[in-house]
Amino acid sequence: MLTKTSKLYLRFLFALCICIFHGSNAQALTIWLQSQIDNFAIDHPNVTTLNESIWIKEANPGTITNLNGLIQLKRIKGYLRISENKTLLNLSGLDSLSQVDEELSILDNEQLISIEALSQVNYVKRLNIYLNRALKNLKGLERIQIIESSVTIVDNDKLESLQGLNNLRYIELYLSINDNLILRNMEGLNQLKVVGDEFNIWNNKALESLNGLDQLQTISNELTIQANPRLTSLKALSNLINLGGNLIIDLNISLESLSGLENLKSTLLTGIQIANCNRLSNCAFNGICDYLNGEATPVINLYNNECGCDNIFELENACERFRNEAVNTDCKLLIYPNPVNNSILIKKKSVHQIIKRIEIIDNIGKVLLRSDRNENFLNVNKLPRGTYNIRIMIDDEVETLRFLKK
Repeated sequence: MLTKTSKLYLRFLFALCICIFHGSNAQALTIWLQSQIDNFAIDHPNVTTLNESIWIKEANPGTITNLNGLIQLKRIKGYLRISENKTLLNLSGLDSLSQVDEELSILDNEQLISIEALSQVNYVKRLNIYLNRALKNLKGLERIQIIESSVTIVDNDKLESLQGLNNLRYIELYLSINDNLILRNMEGLNQLKVVGDEFNIWNNKALESLNGLDQLQTISNELTIQANPRLTSLKALSNLINLGGNLIIDLNISLESLSGLENLKSTLLTGIQIANCNRLSNCAFNGICDYLNGEATPVINLYNNECGCDNIFELENACERFRNEAVNTDCKLLIYPNPVNNSILIKKKSVHQIIKRIEIIDNIGKVLLRSDRNENFLNVNKLPRGTYNIRIMIDDEVETLRFLKK
């Protein structure tokens, strides 16, 4: 089975394949020399609307240094793809462009620092910003309000801000914001209200909050927030009401609260996975608890979180306390199942605790089984039926509990 990470990469690779093969049955103009740009007005006199796609991709490193010769273009009826131009610093020359009927893709331009020349563009169907190592923001895209396909913003190492997308209100398909190393928040998406398919926020190493998503109300499919190690808050999602797929929150090791998800409509959720967030101890909020107690059978996976949000039993107890306005999680060392047939499992008070020793002791004090490994289970299937004690040394504490072997 594919992991979520694999699925995200396959989704992105699929998007790139669309970029490469989209419009393969239509004529496309490939520009690989600076002279083609410089002579564009001569070769295409008085052409302001181009009835074909353009792919600007230099033949050799440093071949294309500017796009000034394209100044007459106002509309491209196909796609505009600008990729693998090693010394291109900006998009000056596209200052008159207002519409790209298919996708606008800016891919792997190593020294590109600005796309502000796109400031007249008010329509593109699909937007891909990928692998531009020097690009710091998206200023130049302010006139775009609606994307009728998808938006992919991936692997831009110096991207500090999403400023430039300030007026984007609606994305018909998916939105992926992944692998942007110094992006700290979502400021720039402040007007976004609807994502019509999946929304992926994945592996942004410096991301601390989702500020900027304060107006987001609807995600029609899955929301995945995964592998953002500095993310501490989801509060900016407080206006998110409609989530029509799974909620996946995974590998966000600094996240301590799900505050911000209070207003989710539980009837639209199809599943919840909250995992590997080892500071997260409270998952009990209205939308999640309502989904747990709804008429449909809930699909919920909780694991490797802090005590209080580490399994379905803890969530059930936390939701009960939430309804009664109690806040004390009262986490205790637990063993289950009890009675047991095969393996007995140990639920620690905290994921940070280390099990040093487990001993199974009979009623006269004899040690029958022992494990000195940091494992939260012990196989007891060879024990005869009866009642036993299990002594657990965890950190510097020792606790003894009783269980019944069936």
